[in-house]
Amino acid sequence: MTPLTGLDSPRGVAVDAQGNLYVVDTGNNRVLRLRPRDQA
Repeated sequence: MTPLTGLDSPRGVAVDAQGNLYVVDTGNNRVLRLRPRDQA
């Protein structure tokens, strides 16, 4: 199962200076943070 499974109405993405990817999932009222693979 990938972290993006189950998204409901994703509306935006952002990346911070550390390489974390943030996905706004409005349908599930959450923000997902995906860390770079070497920091997992």
